[in-house]
Amino acid sequence: MTLIIAIVAGIINFMIGGLWYGLLFQKPWIEAQGINPEDIGKNGDGKKEMIMTLIVEVIISIVTILFLSAINAATPINALIIGIITILSGLKNYFFEQRPVKLILINESYKLVAFIIIGLALLLV
Repeated sequence: MTLIIAIVAGIINFMIGGLWYGLLFQKPWIEAQGINPEDIGKNGDGKKEMIMTLIVEVIISIVTILFLSAINAATPINALIIGIITILSGLKNYFFEQRPVKLILINESYKLVAFIIIGLALLLV
């Protein structure tokens, strides 16, 4: 049952990512990335990237939930702590890449939401 819950959490995070980078923050994300909107779609239809993203979201959910369950720490707060550690770990890359703050906020707040979803899934484990 734990594995099914983790897979569902990963799928939910993937769908939230679609809303996040599509409906909610598409224009500011494209601007912050420095992408020319006219170039979108020129390098393919994005199916491969979507499939890889779905797989990664599911793996992150499975690993987080199984890890926290294995050490008897399966709580939403602990999932949030792992999310915060993940975000802090990734910030250094943005600093060296000199990425815009807007991009950092969009990307990293999505990660925070994803780990909150994983934390909520832990309530079902």
